[in-house]
Amino acid sequence: MKRQRGMTLGGLMFLMLLVGFAAYAAFRVLPAYIDYWTVRSILRGIATQPELDRIKERELRERFARELHLNNITVVDANGLVIERVANGVLLSTEFSAKKPFIGAVNLCMDFVVRVDSTRP
Repeated sequence: MKRQRGMTLGGLMFLMLLVGFAAYAAFRVLPAYIDYWTVRSILRGIATQPELDRIKERELRERFARELHLNNITVVDANGLVIERVANGVLLSTEFSAKKPFIGAVNLCMDFVVRVDSTRP
């Protein structure tokens, strides 16, 4: 006599519930991470500018603001850009928070810090 194998209907429904919850959470969190990756890409693009150490802070902020506007990023602004002059280049950093609704009164709060060092290749 062969033993039956497989998943019961209750087990399948529980598995689908877990997969659905994970997908819902991912759809809520993913836009915040896309903003983070875009801001990081913008700062990396600015950090690769030739003769970055000679560019004035005002012009760096204007470039950052322009890129944020072009990419429709509203979680951070040009005033949040921190520019530090180091020995061999410039350290650019910014921080921002994202608060996304999750379920009912539960919100997801995420804090992001982006740092780009122009001295690294």
